[in-house]
Amino acid sequence: MVDVIPLKNQDIKKELIDRAHFIFWAASGSLGDSGAFRIVTGDGKSYYCNYAYGDADIDVILEACPLICEDAESSGYWEDWVFHDLGGGNFLLIRKEHEEKYNELLCDNGEIAYEYQNWHRTALKICGNPEAFDDDYEEPDPDELNGTESPEDQTVFVAWKDGGSSIAGAMSDGKVLYFNFDKGVGIEAFFPISRLKETEGWVYQDLGNDGSHILVNTRYSDYS
Repeated sequence: MVDVIPLKNQDIKKELIDRAHFIFWAASGSLGDSGAFRIVTGDGKSYYCNYAYGDADIDVILEACPLICEDAESSGYWEDWVFHDLGGGNFLLIRKEHEEKYNELLCDNGEIAYEYQNWHRTALKICGNPEAFDDDYEEPDPDELNGTESPEDQTVFVAWKDGGSSIAGAMSDGKVLYFNFDKGVGIEAFFPISRLKETEGWVYQDLGNDGSHILVNTRYSDYS
């Protein structure tokens, strides 16, 4: 198991960010670990905090790491970085020097596979941490993710409300509420909204000018 070093306000300084080779962040209300901020440094160490849970203040993070501010690209901060949208309000910056190797390790039939689940261990391997590929790790089964009994097929509806923040990409998908026959009602990274919108059998509707939206699976409803 790879040790993760927790971050508090006093630990989040420019000097630490300057050592980062991979920077991950999740918008408030994102799918998965909402509010997460994680970096992997060149020496293979992993650092983590979650501003949504009060581990550290978002203002402190943004001051030390302007790379994740919403105007970072236009301000030229990404000149030496490659930006990857991992879906569901989750984002990753990769130093350009690692782009080719990173894509190679994650590539499956010409496309990057399961990036959200695998970026961290891949980053650790690139940065020289051999524990990132220990024997206990299991890759997700593509059949379980994409088969007829996959979570998205059992999901009746997905509803969310836009949320704003000064973090880059925070408006992507907002907070998600779903009902799934298998898992019940909850909030979970079961499927990116952006992909559901493009999937046959789903009906999208804007619920009003307050930023509320819903997607309904027509397999279980004649909602229109």
